[in-house]
Amino acid sequence: MRTGYTPSIYFQRLPYCAKPHPSMRHTISAVCSDCISTRDLPASGTAVSTGPRSGLCQCKSHCRLRVDGGKVGLGFDLCAQLSVKPKLAQKENESKTMRKLILPALLCGFALTMMPALGRALTCPAGDDNMLDWMTLDTATTQHLNGPQSLPLYTVLPASGLFWWIKGDHSGEGYPWDVQYNDSTNIYQWITDYDPYSYTDPHYFKAFDSETGMPWTPICIPAGSAGERLSSITVASAQTGYHEYGPNCTKGSQQFYLGNTVNQVWNYGNLNIDDTTPAGNLGTHPDLQLSYRYSCDSSYANCSYEEVYDFMQGYGEVRWTYYTLQSGSYVQQSQTVFNQLVSGGSPAPYFPCTMP
Repeated sequence: MRTGYTPSIYFQRLPYCAKPHPSMRHTISAVCSDCISTRDLPASGTAVSTGPRSGLCQCKSHCRLRVDGGKVGLGFDLCAQLSVKPKLAQKENESKTMRKLILPALLCGFALTMMPALGRALTCPAGDDNMLDWMTLDTATTQHLNGPQSLPLYTVLPASGLFWWIKGDHSGEGYPWDVQYNDSTNIYQWITDYDPYSYTDPHYFKAFDSETGMPWTPICIPAGSAGERLSSITVASAQTGYHEYGPNCTKGSQQFYLGNTVNQVWNYGNLNIDDTTPAGNLGTHPDLQLSYRYSCDSSYANCSYEEVYDFMQGYGEVRWTYYTLQSGSYVQQSQTVFNQLVSGGSPAPYFPCTMP
């Protein structure tokens, strides 16, 4: 494991980059125990020296950034290359370790905060609900959900335009995962597990070809009343392209399409799903449902598949149900319930591949 580094940060592009929304202004903030500063990024090519308790990062990490033309927020590529914890170094040699992309704010406590020039919609107007809040567990840092199928669901709260649902804790490494992206307006499905491989090998996953390719819901939606549709988004088939990755993070040669897609949010009213064996402990709370229908016809009807996500106020995702269209009716094929609030915050997301 690498134990030291030259205490300077240079602004340049690396081959392993996470790409924030190009219209945003960015700041960088390091929150390791010995990293306390926050500052705007200087012009391209500038070297920023770091000293004890005063630099951009002092967590045995390297951070390399670039701002094209010296203008913050234009053509910006954000790259992070962090040394990893000793337990990870025992698994891989140093050359592999230094090639990992460990997302900032997730391992080693290194956080990136992205602030759009026009303001990210993290708060909503009076009378609107914030779907970033509805889709995540309020107590995610100390608790997670489980259920009668003994499948855990951890939440990493929204930061830097991403939030994570993590479906397993492998000795502190969180995978597989669903990764959602958000800009200032919408929440998008982006990355998901590649069943069944991802449950034992995080080098497998599926991802839309664009992080904004599959808009699920606006961030801010009207509160509405029980039975009311709150939002509806249609997505043309040409926008739904995705690839499978793995083994070894390898991008598959074939591009797939979900087809025409309809995403709608409905106010379900109050929901109680505690009547299971073993019983849940969430109680009765307001619920919003995301209906995610794909492989639809040219009129965005007769969709072959539907996934329904139940988001309970304060708890995030509490139920996922999968249907197929058969003889004009949707028939349930599978369902996963997360109705038990238990102790234990989320493990750090473990994503050993380059973000697509």
